[in-house]
Amino acid sequence: MIVFDLDDTLYKEIDFWHSGMKAVARASASAKDAPGLYSRMMSAPDPLADAITVASNESGIPEKTLVDIYRYHRPEITLDPEAAYVLASLLNRGEHIALITDGRSRTQRAKIDMLGLCRFIPSSRISISEEIGDTKNSSLPFDRLMALNPSENKWTYVGDNPEKDFFHPNRLGWSTVMLGDNGRNIFWQSLAPAGEYAAKHHISSLLSLLDLKI
Repeated sequence: MIVFDLDDTLYKEIDFWHSGMKAVARASASAKDAPGLYSRMMSAPDPLADAITVASNESGIPEKTLVDIYRYHRPEITLDPEAAYVLASLLNRGEHIALITDGRSRTQRAKIDMLGLCRFIPSSRISISEEIGDTKNSSLPFDRLMALNPSENKWTYVGDNPEKDFFHPNRLGWSTVMLGDNGRNIFWQSLAPAGEYAAKHHISSLLSLLDLKI
C-alpha cells in the first residue's frame, strides 16, 4: 500500500493559507473593502504570523474568532494535475492508496473534499490525527492502518517533513519517500534529521514516484 501525507505533498498548504486569509478578509471588511484588507494583510512584516493581527486590529474582531474562520473556512484549493495523474496511475497499476495526515478533522476533511481525494482513496484508508487520537509523532497512525489492512505486505509512506513523517514507518520496515520542496512549501523543509528520521528515497516531483523501485 502506498500511503501519502496531505499538506505540501498532494497539494501546497500555502494555497490553503491564502484561501483562508481571503476568508478572514471577507469576514473582517465589506465586500468592497475586502481586497484592500487582504492586500494590507499580505504586506505585514511577516504575513504568516501577522496577517490575522492586521485584520483584527482593523475590524475589532478578536483574533481567536478570525483564527477559527481561517481553520474552518471552505477552502479554494485544487489538486495539482501532476498529483491527480500519479494517483490515477497508481490505481491503474492495481496499487492500494491511503492517507495519513495530522490536523483537525473538520479542516482536513474540507481539504480532502475540495481536492476530490475520495476519487482515489476510500474513507476507510483516510487517517486524521484528531479522529484517531494521536499524530505522526507516534506510531499509532501507522500501526492502526496496518491493523486495518492485514493482507497488505508491502508499505510505502510519501511525505515532506523528515521531523515526523518517516521515523515510525522506517521502524516498521516501510519504504519511505520524501518529496522535495519546489519553493512553495509553507514552511522551510529541514534536511537536518538523519538516521531513522531520514527517508530512504528522495524525489523532486511526484511523477518520479511512478518510476521508483519501492
